[in-house]
Amino acid sequence: MYNLGDWDISDDGRSPDDVLQNGNRLLTGNGYLGRRGVVDEAEPCDMPATILAGIYDRYGDLWREPVNSTDPLYLLITNEELPLRAGDGQTVSHEQALNFRYGIYSRCTSWRLSAGLNNSDSKEVTITARTERYAHMENVHLLCMRYTIRADVQCRLVIKQGINRAVRDLNGPHLGDFRFWKSQCMYALLACETGGSDWAYPFFIKTAEIDITGKSKHFAGLVYIGGTHPAGNGGAWLTAIRGFCGFFVGNGKIKIVPRLPEHWKKVSFSVILRGVKYKITVTKDNFTIE
Repeated sequence: MYNLGDWDISDDGRSPDDVLQNGNRLLTGNGYLGRRGVVDEAEPCDMPATILAGIYDRYGDLWREPVNSTDPLYLLITNEELPLRAGDGQTVSHEQALNFRYGIYSRCTSWRLSAGLNNSDSKEVTITARTERYAHMENVHLLCMRYTIRADVQCRLVIKQGINRAVRDLNGPHLGDFRFWKSQCMYALLACETGGSDWAYPFFIKTAEIDITGKSKHFAGLVYIGGTHPAGNGGAWLTAIRGFCGFFVGNGKIKIVPRLPEHWKKVSFSVILRGVKYKITVTKDNFTIE
C-alpha cells in the first residue's frame, strides 16, 4: 500500500507487481539521466533501468526504444552465502519512498535470520539496509548514492558492489556482446582512488602499451588500415597524472595527493592552468610546483 504526503510518496509493498509499479512511481532524474525506483539488489526481472536522454536503438524489427545502460549502482548483501533481497523469506520490513521536493529516493529494508547459518549458533540477527540516492542537478553526469548497513549483533556480511551488465530490455538487446576490455584505465583510476596503486598498475600497463606492442594494429597486406587507440592513450595519461600523481584542480587551485606505485621514484609533467604553465614533480610523499 502506498501513501502520498505533501512532498513524499512511500510504499511498503513487496510483491512482484509492487516492484514494477514502484519502479515507475519512485524514479528520479535530472533531464540528462534517469533511474527507476528499484532497490539496489534488483535483478533483471525487477527491471532496473538507468536511461541516458537521447540515446535510442532499434534491434531487428522490434520497437525503437531508449537504451537501458548497465546498472551502475548494483549492491547485494550476503550473509553466510545467503543473498538478502527485499521481499524474500527473511524480510521483516520494507519501505521505499521518494521526496518530490528534493528528488531523493530512499529505501529501508530489514531482514531477520540466524547469525551463524553454517554452525550451531542459534542467535538471531536483524540486518537493516538504508539507501538514499539522487541525480545531481548541476553535474548532470553524477548519480549519487549513500548506503548504510546495520546489524544488531555481530555477524559476517559480504557486500557485492559493482556495475551489473545483466539488464533487461523490452525490445533488445541493445548493448550486444558488451565488454569492459577498453576500460582498463577506468579500473586503474578506481583502484588509485581506493588506495590500491599497485593493484592499479597492471591495468595502467595494458592501456599504456596498447599501441606499442603491435597486437592492436591492423593491416591489409602491407597497407595499414587502423588500430590506434587515442582514447586509450588519453586514459593512460589520465591514470598516471590523475591516478598515481593525484593531480586535480579544485576552486582554481592545483592539488596533489601522491600515490605512486611502489617501484616508481618520481613523475614530472607540465600543465597549463589559466594561461600559466606549471612544471610539477611528484615523489612518494612529496611534490614541487614551479
